[in-house]
Amino acid sequence: MPGRHLYEQAVPLPTVHAALLLATARRTLRSSHLMPLQPIRALHYFLPVSEEVMHHPPRPGYVDHLAGKRKPLAGQKAAPRGERLTLGTSVSRYERLNASIEGLRSRSMAVATG
Repeated sequence: MPGRHLYEQAVPLPTVHAALLLATARRTLRSSHLMPLQPIRALHYFLPVSEEVMHHPPRPGYVDHLAGKRKPLAGQKAAPRGERLTLGTSVSRYERLNASIEGLRSRSMAVATG
C-alpha cells in the first residue's frame, strides 16, 4: 500500500505534497499537441516522484509556483464524459486530488500529535 509505504519510510508531508504537485503538473502542463494521458488511478503513481523529490528537492518557491499554475486549470479541464466544467458546477479531478492532499495532511498531523 503506497500510503503505508510513505508513512513507514517517514517521508515528510511537504515531500509528499511536492511530489503530488510535481507529478500532476508534469501531466497537466504538457504540450497540448501530445496525446492525452490516462487518468492517475492510484497513489502508487507518485512513489517514484516522491523518491525524486527526496533526492533532488525542488528550488525554494517552485512548489508554490506549480500550485499557482494549477489553480486556473482546475475549472477548465474536461470532465470524464467530455463535458466542459465551469467554476462551481462540478468538482474536477484536480480539486478531488487537492482534497485528497488536504485529507492526507490532516491525518498526518493527527498521527503526529496523537
